[in-house]
Amino acid sequence: MSQVKPSKWFALELTVPLELEDMLSGILWEEGTSGITTIKETADTITLQAYFDQEIDLENWRELLENVFSQLDYPDGQLKEIKVLEVANEDWLKKWKEGYRPVEVGEKFLIVPSWLKSEVTDTSRIIIDIDPGMAFGTGTHETTQLCLKAIERYFKGGSCLDVGCGTAILAMAAAKLCPGSEVFACDNDPEAVMVAGENLEINKADKLIKLSLGSASDYQGQEFSLIVANLTADVIILILDDLIACQAQTGHLILSGILDTQEKLVCQALTAKGQYITEVLKAGEWISIVSAKAYM
Repeated sequence: MSQVKPSKWFALELTVPLELEDMLSGILWEEGTSGITTIKETADTITLQAYFDQEIDLENWRELLENVFSQLDYPDGQLKEIKVLEVANEDWLKKWKEGYRPVEVGEKFLIVPSWLKSEVTDTSRIIIDIDPGMAFGTGTHETTQLCLKAIERYFKGGSCLDVGCGTAILAMAAAKLCPGSEVFACDNDPEAVMVAGENLEINKADKLIKLSLGSASDYQGQEFSLIVANLTADVIILILDDLIACQAQTGHLILSGILDTQEKLVCQALTAKGQYITEVLKAGEWISIVSAKAYM
């Protein structure tokens, strides 16, 4: 399978205080960026470029970010600079790839950009080759790493469902961690499903993972040992009934894409649905919540 790339890209360049990098990256991914690179970093600030395949409304972005910072009680002036650039396709690809290096996650995983696979020659870790394409899930973002660490701790084999799979990095981690398991991955974005399919082929995992266009509601009645959903807090709460309807009696949910300020909200939604919180993993301003069915 191959992807059609646009002839030019649009880059949103932003400078914020260094401590807001994780939050800003999360917002950019949620708003559909195809990739983020670091342009400049000082002791106090960081400048990021986020790439989009459509024209960018600068004022809408300025208003969105200033509103988010205000709602989180940050003082005025957090957005130090914001501008839009046009980037030729070949320049975008070069910058995009420059931002990725192999990343060790947890005790067992090594995430390797597919174009750097030849550089990895001596490791006992489980290698996952990733070509992110137009999908979220490179292994560098905190939410993805939290999910990988939780998979390492809680998946002991059986069956796994990756909801909103993006690049399918989490599904591949489960399949490689526990060979012989039944692993399913789904996404409601056709572009993400195409990227996921390419990554399964790169990893020779296309026979190990059943990939589909859809969401958790398509799997109701099946009983999965592990369900992982790296989405956003609002989406997780919206589809929580569907996720639980796929959960085995002794199975776990791994939920991520959640800001630490949203922990109480999501935990309350889980307990109201008969779940108990097994663990909350944290990295920067992001958390992953692991839950199981409460015994009656």
